[in-house]
Amino acid sequence: MRYIAATTLLFALTQVSHATDGSFLLNSCNEMLRESSGAEVGQFQAPNTLPSGFCYGAMATLQQLSSIQWSGDSQPMLSLCVPSAVRMTQYARIVVNYLQAHPEKLHEEGSYLAWAALREVYPYSSSCKR
Repeated sequence: MRYIAATTLLFALTQVSHATDGSFLLNSCNEMLRESSGAEVGQFQAPNTLPSGFCYGAMATLQQLSSIQWSGDSQPMLSLCVPSAVRMTQYARIVVNYLQAHPEKLHEEGSYLAWAALREVYPYSSSCKR
């Protein structure tokens, strides 16, 4: 039940409609990564376009939600174990790599695919150290 609530919250907070599929997310994140490729290490260049801003917003939301826990529970709400040092551009690269590896899923909901990409790389386990 908690996972259903967490997934619903993720969808709502990323302001993603059902029309925003994996293809849109892939293009948006590729654009954001291209725009930020000239930035110095440790610096992030603000998005210049609406699509790159969409990816920025989605990755920022995932980054924030990945550390939220239910009261009295040690497991993160999204069942992710993402180290706190992982930067937003790394989130975007993980999502892009996942979407490129699974083109058959590009018609699916983008926010779900972003979560699935992160869960594949950073699944929660009882030994999770963030």
